[in-house]
Amino acid sequence: MSYINVFNTSYALNTIHIILYAFFGAAIKYIDGAFDTKRGSRRISYLLAPVAGLLMGHLMTVDPMSATVFSAIILSSLAASKVDNGAFTLGLVSTMLVVGYKRTLEILPLQFGLLFAACFIDEIGSDRADKTKSSSIAAAFFRYRMALKCAAFLLFAVGSMGLMHFLAVMAFDISYHLVGVGGGIWR
Repeated sequence: MSYINVFNTSYALNTIHIILYAFFGAAIKYIDGAFDTKRGSRRISYLLAPVAGLLMGHLMTVDPMSATVFSAIILSSLAASKVDNGAFTLGLVSTMLVVGYKRTLEILPLQFGLLFAACFIDEIGSDRADKTKSSSIAAAFFRYRMALKCAAFLLFAVGSMGLMHFLAVMAFDISYHLVGVGGGIWR
């Protein structure tokens, strides 16, 4: 009989990774909604941002693939001028403080390049898709930020990203979208 040992350290750590990625996706979308569409509390956003930033910074310092993924997300957001409110800035500063304090950050260059390009395409494409209100396949691709998902799948398929990180990126994106869809309930 086969079973999953939930007390196995690697299983527990993988689960925590995936839960943290989902938390980060939800937190980012909640903060975005609180400022851009008034869906959510700005006060909660200011409390959520440093917590997410500190946890993200820690994860980035202990896991090279997480450092790569979140560096791509952060830097593409900066390049697309998406760090556009005080809560995002507070979260970013919190992340940078942890990384600066620990002085440990290993970024995988090939994976970073692909993920950065995908995240930047998602940022720009999502804005354009939202403005056009089109129902085309291309608009849906960008509205649901599929470039990051495709890039993560490609990295996983060629063996440059493990299953746990691929699932974590999917958890990030799914929670991001779920908070966006259910944004009106977060007041």
